[in-house]
Amino acid sequence: MIVQAFRAHNPGFGDKSSAYFFNSFTTKTGKIKTLPETPGVIVWKKGHIGVYIGGGLVVEARGVKFGVVVSALSSQRWTNWGYLKDVEYLAEPEPKPEFKRLLKYKSKMMRGEDVKALQTLLTDAGQKPGAIDGIFGKKTLAAVKSFQRDKKLKVDGIAGPDTTGALGGVYIT
Repeated sequence: MIVQAFRAHNPGFGDKSSAYFFNSFTTKTGKIKTLPETPGVIVWKKGHIGVYIGGGLVVEARGVKFGVVVSALSSQRWTNWGYLKDVEYLAEPEPKPEFKRLLKYKSKMMRGEDVKALQTLLTDAGQKPGAIDGIFGKKTLAAVKSFQRDKKLKVDGIAGPDTTGALGGVYIT
């Protein structure tokens, strides 16, 4: 799809691979786990390229059988992302909070900046985790469960990859 657009404006562009396109026409690039929440960023894997449109969605040409589709970022094994040369992107938004452990209610309450980030995201999502104090207490547990119910996620009170992702965070394993 992207390569076809280039060919439409430059017939001499010829038959170029997705790797050639990615390496030749992107500026800042990174591994997919660091993908910025910037619509218009190119996502790439060997043999295929798509356009990230934000919210975990990609526009890609999947071939004759499927056509051009909007699919979940997670539906393909994208490996890299890149900003296209000569495209003006809006200012990059604040980075997504990163979570590196399962956050849950325990008798010895979990504490930390990641819990504080979780509480902030829950508040932004309209939940009531109590004070944003970095302590995973009963109110934070109730807010996690309420959010999971609202988003039709597994209601277990654990803020893992699915829950933190639905809140707009990034879970890093």
